[in-house]
Amino acid sequence: MGRAKEAMLAAEEAVWSEGGCTFTCPECGKVSDGYCDLPCIRRIDPEDETIPVEVDCIWCNEKFSGDFIVRSGVASVEFDDYPELTVCVDPPLFQEHDDYDEWLADEYLLWISSDEPWPVFERTYADIDNLLRAHGSAKGDAAINKMIYGHCFSMYEAFLGDTFVRFVCSSAENQDRFIADSSPARGVKITLGDLQKHRTQSVDTLVKLQITQIITSVSFHNLERVIALYRIFGIDIFENDAARELLFEAVKHRHDCVHRNGYSRDGKRLDVYTADYVHKVAEQMAHSASFVNRQIAELRGAGAF
Repeated sequence: MGRAKEAMLAAEEAVWSEGGCTFTCPECGKVSDGYCDLPCIRRIDPEDETIPVEVDCIWCNEKFSGDFIVRSGVASVEFDDYPELTVCVDPPLFQEHDDYDEWLADEYLLWISSDEPWPVFERTYADIDNLLRAHGSAKGDAAINKMIYGHCFSMYEAFLGDTFVRFVCSSAENQDRFIADSSPARGVKITLGDLQKHRTQSVDTLVKLQITQIITSVSFHNLERVIALYRIFGIDIFENDAARELLFEAVKHRHDCVHRNGYSRDGKRLDVYTADYVHKVAEQMAHSASFVNRQIAELRGAGAF
């Protein structure tokens, strides 16, 4: 089998997840710091992987074809026409199971049997608050502040993602609405192979598994995408524009904190991660999570969905 055909088959078989992607666009010259679909790696200790990908510039919408490359567990993207261009991407997402459907079924069972997202969020927020009070520093580049800042997003993204999965899968009406209003869901095709793998499960469970796969492919710090998902059900994640602006700005600082250890792309050390700022961001995340939780409770109480 030729290399090109092998690459095409690898792309068809891959499970895709949204990840961060940053590069200087060779067409418009601007720094494209956005998101793209990246393949998941299904083994904990993978062999080297090369899978075709396409990446769009967020400014001029130029599309670039290339390869997603994993060497010794480290991911990179190389564009076909610009092989020397530096393209920074999120680390590859690894799965414990070779069989993705087996992993997805386990994840779905874990979601429906685990603690409710809101109490988990409350406990984590309390821990973060206590850590900042006890160990937070006034220095904007202190390591402890940056560590807590990164975990704030872990807390917030987990709440938004777990809450949305549970809400969509909680009723047939919610599933129908999600499928009708979500273009990725409308395009999903269930094959005979899917039916054979899940032949002991009901059609309802198979639909929920497919919905879960779509939702888990989203990066929940991509707030524009999260806003669109929740609005399918008339739910807002921000109470006002000030909250939205604060957390959108916080996402930009998250990228520099998590991927560049608190340095900007041009190598400038950032001093924004003071204990006060981290607490302000965490507090706004708590307001947002509480706002979402109240709206879902109201919808369930009113029998709207």
